[in-house]
Amino acid sequence: MANSEPPVVAAIIHDLAGMLSNVAAFAGILEARPDHPSRAEFLPVMAKEARAAAEAVKDLQLARSLSEPWPRGDLQLVEVPRVLKQVAEHMGVPGWLDPQIETLGGDALRITVDDGVLSGLLARSLRVAAADDLTAPSNLRVESDENGAVFSIDLSSTSYEGDVAADLPRGRRELRPLALLCAVNDSWGGTSRVDANDDRICLVLHLNY
Repeated sequence: MANSEPPVVAAIIHDLAGMLSNVAAFAGILEARPDHPSRAEFLPVMAKEARAAAEAVKDLQLARSLSEPWPRGDLQLVEVPRVLKQVAEHMGVPGWLDPQIETLGGDALRITVDDGVLSGLLARSLRVAAADDLTAPSNLRVESDENGAVFSIDLSSTSYEGDVAADLPRGRRELRPLALLCAVNDSWGGTSRVDANDDRICLVLHLNY
């Protein structure tokens, strides 16, 4: 039986409608007044919203695909250091996760995932966790367990102003990659949870061998 759509689907549709409405509003103003004095300010905003909308469409396709079982042929047994190197490359900061790779030592820790999907979502999630400050050490910790690996992302430094623990499963705009990461991992047979206390909040992902 097919699974129901994850809650993040509704959030993506809501965000996408807002992005397209913004682009349409700015376009309408410029269509009516091509010489509008704020034209130079409008265009970068329109371009940014259009890029965000394109990304949201891709996210929507991914989220809706999760209503069906993930094709087992797309999953591979991959080494965690390889995934972490891909993540750093996605983020444009090669070597950023090398300290984390070094903590794994010579242990060839492996997980069964779609490494392209995982590395892309993990890169976006770490940007959210770091509030786009990639000069500081990463907010990711990886450890082995008896079934595979545990990825912990410290969200204490995120710039998100709402209740992260409550809003993450729903995938509110900034938290969307984190919600998708959880949904995808769950579809691979892993588990996800948010640990929160007075001074720290952390997303914990158990990825299976």
